[in-house]
This record gives sequence, structure tokens and C-alpha cells, in this order.
Amino acid sequence: MNLLNLYNELSLEDINDFVSTMQEENLTLDFKTINNANLANKDDKRNLAKSLSAFANSSGGLVIWGVAAKKNKRGIDCATGLKEIKDIRLFLSRLNEFTGMAVSPIVDDVRHRIIETSANKGIAITYIPESASGPHMAKMGEDRYYKRSGDSFYRLEHFDLEDMFGRRPRPKLEIYTRNGKIATPVSISIRD
Repeated sequence: MNLLNLYNELSLEDINDFVSTMQEENLTLDFKTINNANLANKDDKRNLAKSLSAFANSSGGLVIWGVAAKKNKRGIDCATGLKEIKDIRLFLSRLNEFTGMAVSPIVDDVRHRIIETSANKGIAITYIPESASGPHMAKMGEDRYYKRSGDSFYRLEHFDLEDMFGRRPRPKLEIYTRNGKIATPVSISIRD
């Protein structure tokens, strides 16, 4: 199942299963708790910025907000409990508001949704697609580039940035000549 389908289909039952089975964080899944729903806390803003930057600069990913994670006996970050977000609708509004400000350039097609667990309490899920227009810098007090590796976010090294800037799509011109039904490619090269 691809990430977008998983994002669309995750239910409260699935999230509870993550907790009961101590689902490990991985390359495309991260669990986060927050201090308050209005995202006024600088650590919450930084978590959003780092998540957007790292997942967009890597293979994409999901952040499930309102699930606590800590290292298990093997030292792997796992879901350990629900930490429902009070005023979940305000939190969703703030996620939507800050997403465009949290990274530069903006990551296209980021999505947020909530799952209510009780009256205006719940968890939120953020879908961050892999980006072809990166690298994306985390803002909100960070001003650094991140990537996802394993179950963690890491600052991009200089060589990573060079590689990412070098990977930008290049325009490709294909020219064909046609003589009746037969098309023949024409190669054109430009030298400096």
C-alpha cells in the first residue's frame, strides 16, 4: 500500500494497534506529541518543520501527532501510548496555517487530517510526499536541511546538498523526423 492510501485509510483502531503492538518508527512513519494545540511552542513548530523537510527530502512519510514514542529494549523508537490532543480542530487549523511557512521552498501536496477520539480531542495525521523540487529547508527557527534515515531525522551534510541540487530535473528535448510511418530520433548536443 502506498503512503497516500495508508494516510487516507488509517483509523483510530489502526492507531490503537500501533500502540498495543509497539509499532516501530521507520523510514516513512514518525510519532509525535505536542505541547499545545495552537503550536505556540517553539519545539512543536520545529518538529513540524523538521518533519516536512526530512520526509520531503527523502522518500516521503507520515507523522502521527498525538502518539507518544520511546525506545524499546532494543533501542528502537516505538509507539507507547495515545496522548490525545485537546482542541484538535485548532491543531488542524494551525497545521494548515504553518505548513507553508515551515519549509522553504514549500512542499506541494502536504495533507493533514484528524481522527476524533472524543469531543474535540483526538490525533492528527500528516502526509508528506517525496518531493522532486527539493532540497527543502526547515524554517521555524531551524534554517537547516534534514533527511530521514531509519527512524530518525538527520541534518543533511554538505555533500547531500550538492547531490540534491545536482539531481534537479533537467529539461529534455527530443526531436524526431518522420517519413511516412517511420520516426527517426535526431540527436542534438550542445558544447561549451
